Amino acid sequence: MNIIRKLSFVIFFLASFTVAIAQQDIEGVVKSASGEPLAGAAVMEKGTSNGTITDLDGRFNLSVLSNQAMLVISYLGYETLEVPAGPNLTIILTTDIQQLDEVVVIGYGTVKKSDLTGSVVPLRSEDFEDQPMIRAEDALNGRTAGVHVNRSNGSPGAPIRIRIRGSNSINGSSEPLYVIDGFIGTDIRNVDPNDIATLEVLKDASATAIYGSRGANGVIIITTRRANKGEAQIDFDYFYSADEVSRKIDLLNAAEYMQVVNEKQLALGNTPFFSQDEIDEFRRNGGTDWQDELFQQGYTQNAKLTISGAGEKTNYYISGNYSNQKGIIRNSSYKRYGFRTNIDSDVRDFIKVGTNLYFTRENNLNTKRYTGTGGPVVGALGWAPNLPVKNPLTGDYSEPNGAYGAVTANPIFIVEERNTEDFRNNFLGNVYTEIKIFDGLTARISGGVNLVDDESNTFDRNFPGASPSTSIIRVGNSSIVNWQNTNQLTYQKVIKDDHSLNATFIYEQQAFTSKSNNSSTSDLISTSLGYYNLSLGGSPVLTSGYSEWALQSYVGRVNYAFRGKYLLTASVRTDGSSRFAEDNRYGTFPSVALGWRVTEEAFLRNSNWLSDLKIRGSYGQTGSQAVPPFGTIERIRVAAFPLNGTQLSPTVIPSAPSNKDLRWEVTTQVDLGVDASFLRGKLNASFDYYKKNTEDLHLSVQLPLYDGGGSVLRNIGEVENKGFEMVLGYTEAIGDFTVHANFNLSMNRNKVLSLGEDSVLFVRDDFSPSVTDVNPFVLSEGGPLGQFAGYIYEGVWKSSEADLAGVYGSSPGDARYADINGDSVINFEDVAVIGNAQPNFIWGFNSIFEYKGISLNLFLQGVHGNEVFNFNKYWTTAGGADIRNATNSDILNRWTPENENSEIPGFTTTSNTRLSSSQFIEDGSFVRLRNITLGYDIPASALSKIGLRRANIYLSGQNLLTMTNYSGYDPEVSSTEESDDVAVGLDNGAYPNARSYIIGVKIGL
Repeated sequence: MNIIRKLSFVIFFLASFTVAIAQQDIEGVVKSASGEPLAGAAVMEKGTSNGTITDLDGRFNLSVLSNQAMLVISYLGYETLEVPAGPNLTIILTTDIQQLDEVVVIGYGTVKKSDLTGSVVPLRSEDFEDQPMIRAEDALNGRTAGVHVNRSNGSPGAPIRIRIRGSNSINGSSEPLYVIDGFIGTDIRNVDPNDIATLEVLKDASATAIYGSRGANGVIIITTRRANKGEAQIDFDYFYSADEVSRKIDLLNAAEYMQVVNEKQLALGNTPFFSQDEIDEFRRNGGTDWQDELFQQGYTQNAKLTISGAGEKTNYYISGNYSNQKGIIRNSSYKRYGFRTNIDSDVRDFIKVGTNLYFTRENNLNTKRYTGTGGPVVGALGWAPNLPVKNPLTGDYSEPNGAYGAVTANPIFIVEERNTEDFRNNFLGNVYTEIKIFDGLTARISGGVNLVDDESNTFDRNFPGASPSTSIIRVGNSSIVNWQNTNQLTYQKVIKDDHSLNATFIYEQQAFTSKSNNSSTSDLISTSLGYYNLSLGGSPVLTSGYSEWALQSYVGRVNYAFRGKYLLTASVRTDGSSRFAEDNRYGTFPSVALGWRVTEEAFLRNSNWLSDLKIRGSYGQTGSQAVPPFGTIERIRVAAFPLNGTQLSPTVIPSAPSNKDLRWEVTTQVDLGVDASFLRGKLNASFDYYKKNTEDLHLSVQLPLYDGGGSVLRNIGEVENKGFEMVLGYTEAIGDFTVHANFNLSMNRNKVLSLGEDSVLFVRDDFSPSVTDVNPFVLSEGGPLGQFAGYIYEGVWKSSEADLAGVYGSSPGDARYADINGDSVINFEDVAVIGNAQPNFIWGFNSIFEYKGISLNLFLQGVHGNEVFNFNKYWTTAGGADIRNATNSDILNRWTPENENSEIPGFTTTSNTRLSSSQFIEDGSFVRLRNITLGYDIPASALSKIGLRRANIYLSGQNLLTMTNYSGYDPEVSSTEESDDVAVGLDNGAYPNARSYIIGVKIGL
């Protein structure tokens, strides 16, 4: 906390610095070039927060702080003007054509926003700079219609799940394509959000088809900062956050737990484990709160230093950043070091060159996905609260009690003694040359490389007191080389002021190579060196891997506008991928879009209330290479076989047959949209309806043993996504008060249209079907991805239903399940769809209020209609094989003969509570105050005295409030991988997201 105290002193000093200056009153009027008064124009004294706005007649009155003051006059759609303060001013503003036609990045080029025909959402750094963040994905969260950003894992540095207009693939990834400074397919986690200048989300096929076989899931284009012309600037940003778990689960204390364990023993006809004296002793002195032991006060530090400048020919942007997160679970952390340099230079009037270089080093400690009874979160929820963290007799961690409570490892032992540390070095660099061949024709040649080196080290101690020989060491190393070359010709021409043409032609090639080496050993003679000496083990296992693919592409696109009101965009891309057999190697992906700027027609051109109206529509196809390298050829694997009849010897056997007929997954999408602007651009609205179908899905098909066994990928199945998106934005200035507000709403309906020969597929059998009776996830024709499977819970058998309960082998107090087929047996034939992780709609509301240097940012996010499979609730109320005794306080309200109306099963000798049932399906809807930030800009007149260009101080809170009916830690988390779209919405000991309290400062020289 010393950092906070020191920073608070600096902030207090800056905020307290004041200067006394004489004042004078200034009057004037602001008009357009045609002489029309401009009401609502902002008039500011330069370098201060002192200002006002013009009235209905365009007039203003302002008391300035200096006799040499300069006034800055701005108005939406007009060029900003600076004039010296003086008496009776008449100020004329001219139309800002560039502002009215904001440039939007669309992939391999730009287009004026007014000429945009596709569904593209541009975000500027100003849209998210008020939210402290270390992850670029957070800039998208809740700010863009049609984009669902899901923090399913709260551990530091964990991947964040992003989906654009739903999930398209079953076996393949539905993650969007990321393009960073022109390099395709790199990792968004490597980008410091403070380096981002613009961020564009390409959603419809017209926008994404230019990326062909990789555009089916949408495209996110990130352009990093460049310097503006002027003298060199130095900027330093720093923030510190105190992080904590947002809530605790209501569990039994030690005395309550012991009492409930005894009551279960008596109900089963057994002898109680604890005497009343033992229970009373814990009632007086308490026990172990395992949640308090597991969760800790975490923190996040983030520092960034930037040096930038630009002359007549060359501009440079150099930045370095450091992020350090201590997780809210013990012994988990994340560190990132980053360095970026962007340089552009006009070496001749017709030649421009540039480079973008970025290097990061990441260090993760125990940030792997936590899941199941073997993880620390379920352990902390299920371990007996009457057991201490460490055994006072041995000094080592407590072990499970043989008679009651969890049989899994001590949760604190898990996080302290089972460690995984990962390191990643990531370099992304590209260079380009841009040559102006003649007026209108430009050639651009660029080349880039992405180098990734990963190292993963695990030391897994078995149990407290166990021999070193039971521990395991795992060490892995991998490297990736990904290079890209893009050759582009762009021709732009305006013909007789009526016809505007922009044509782009591209030849591109990309290649990817991956290598890996992995080693593990057990039977250790000593654990003192952790994972640093594999030779201490006696049973080494060595593996290695190699993978490669290449892509060759031909691209063409034409943008055409007639008189600025009739718009056409057409593109086609042909990709050739080495992942497919020769006959199916190439795929072609076309698109077309039309737009009509209605306000450019004579009957609306002079409308006072409607500033802009555009109707647009698009159709196109994109693809997906959802097949691993070598996925179409026959593959073999290493196995052991008794070649001499006795001793096992290594050999190779077939593992998967070939399928040279495998084709691309293809997504066809239609989009209809309307963009409108009212009240001179103060109010903006956008509406989109879309429908996209993904065909020829890649699904694994099991082969019979007589055909070699294993599985083969085939083109089977179809998935549909359709939905509606709405965006509303409003900007208003009233005196010194300014408000910017944005609201977006998205509704997506996902449906599996075909699964080939099967109408139902149960997936993810890795979730212990022997315990759950059925895989918890199911695919079914007519249903969405992310459905839960299980038994329909109908409450508890009552005493009056004893006879009927006996038919099912149950007793009063046992869980009751629906007998769907009516055969008086509860088995797999009674399994049904019991829930759905897909939300009905999501929304975000972002607002910024500004007043004389003070700013307040409020950011709300809502997710509604999704459900969560709460495995944690099962472990803590039903116990199960690994936990054995309930720890959740809900068990105090369980069924007993005296409490017949309870919906929680009681203790009986015939107890049959099943994990895979609707009893543990909960509403996962939530409304979250994602961010609130209060900031203050120190006046420039004060800063100039101490040599500063800018200084901003702020206080912020993130995830301060979550309104939800979900009983777990966090309705947003999931224990499955971010890449999985079939298995989602499962909370099985997931790492919860943190609540954060932040203080920060931004300083410029």
